[in-house]
Amino acid sequence: MRIIKSLKKLFNSNKDIKQDINSGTIDIQYLKNRIVRFILLIFVLVGFFVLLYVIPVFLGVDGYIFIIIFLLFHIWICFLFFDKKLSFKTKTISIIFVIYFVGVSILFKFGPSVGVFFWLFAFSVLSAILLNVKA
Repeated sequence: MRIIKSLKKLFNSNKDIKQDINSGTIDIQYLKNRIVRFILLIFVLVGFFVLLYVIPVFLGVDGYIFIIIFLLFHIWICFLFFDKKLSFKTKTISIIFVIYFVGVSILFKFGPSVGVFFWLFAFSVLSAILLNVKA
């Protein structure tokens, strides 16, 4: 039920952003918070189905530790999404760490032939955008 409310709030507030951008009163930190909330929402919704798909794959290659770690990461992402008291920096660093760990673990387990470069590219882009890391 909370996910549905978050989805409604997310899609209804796009009208406010367009008006604020046109009037020039939008804050960059507000947009960063929106990006983090959107990423967490996608991870919560899509991550459950990905986890259901990944479990048999990792069972086939004796990756029990990866199943446990990915399950713990998904629980942590759900906690980040539903907890309103955590700071922006804590949520951002957690998202970036999860993306980096998923990329590196896929690289070590399956090699560079699978979609590992997407995860590592997303790590570098999100850390630069959300944490203001200058190149």
